[in-house]
Amino acid sequence: MSDIALHTDGGSFVTCVSNTFIDHYMTDANGEYVKIYLYLLRCLGNPDVDFSISAIAQKLGHTDLDVKRALQYWEARNLLRLEYDWNQQLVGICLVDGSLNTLQMQSHPQTTVMPSAATFQVRVPASAQSKAQKQYTPAEVVSFGNNKEIKDLMMLAQCYSQKQLTQNDMNTIIFWYDGLSMSPALIEFLINHCASNGHTSLSYMNKIALSWADQGISTLEEAEADVLIHSDAYRAVVSNLGQVNRGLNPTELQFLNTWVHSFGFSPELIGEACSRATLRGTSSPVKYANRILEGWHKDHVKTMDDVAALDQQYANSIAVKKTVSLSKGAAAKVHNFDERTDTDWDALELKLLQKK
Repeated sequence: MSDIALHTDGGSFVTCVSNTFIDHYMTDANGEYVKIYLYLLRCLGNPDVDFSISAIAQKLGHTDLDVKRALQYWEARNLLRLEYDWNQQLVGICLVDGSLNTLQMQSHPQTTVMPSAATFQVRVPASAQSKAQKQYTPAEVVSFGNNKEIKDLMMLAQCYSQKQLTQNDMNTIIFWYDGLSMSPALIEFLINHCASNGHTSLSYMNKIALSWADQGISTLEEAEADVLIHSDAYRAVVSNLGQVNRGLNPTELQFLNTWVHSFGFSPELIGEACSRATLRGTSSPVKYANRILEGWHKDHVKTMDDVAALDQQYANSIAVKKTVSLSKGAAAKVHNFDERTDTDWDALELKLLQKK
């Protein structure tokens, strides 16, 4: 990505952190997001610094996607404004005065949902946003509603939202099917994925649908891969294997998919296995991590406490083996000594008498 112009609308600037940021923004934010925001402040005080998404990622040990996610978060909190060119390429970041936002929040309190790693949304181009404005007539809604696949999808969405779908909700689902040409299987995955992460709003799901359309994601497999790449489990792997800049290749992604979906391991357990594989110093740490996780799966490991219990069992078994080995060694030495000192005293006495 090309260099990005970083500037502020707050006049003269020094590298400092305002009390407004600490009191009203920092406490609710992810620590990595805070770190990236502080680095933006630092860069403002040094116009000669090499400033780009990749440069920030390399400086802080993140991926480009981690940085973009942080910028999206702070833009949602109105602490910065992302500026794009006609081709929707990020060309500028403007830091805004947070104190004004605080006054507005106090007058009109609202809740801002921080995007999770599994549901990060890229900026949707204006062309895709305009598609979302398409409205179907009541007759068209009824017609599409007679389609069994669409009817099942509406029932699924209604089940998760726990409310009667509005005309706009039904319009949105039809738009996915008709306007974005999403398959029923892909729409079902979209609904299930969002709901499993606590997002049951159709408008939220629509943002992801538009994002997938913008990225050219049109199959269930592509959507599953996109969710996996943006997951906490993925970040746990690349960070513990030291592959933040490289990412995972297709083979490694297959391993990760097995760990998450077949074994059902948490990012914490996956990260622990990868950390142990790295410390082992093998030529293929991902394969070694897979051996560890296969063993944990066989032993029904679910938590880090289970891992600690297995470690203790292993340590105890090693101690027992050492004790048994030492005992056998000592017994062998005693046996050898007995063999050396097992003298026939009667025969010796007879020989001495014969000599006399």
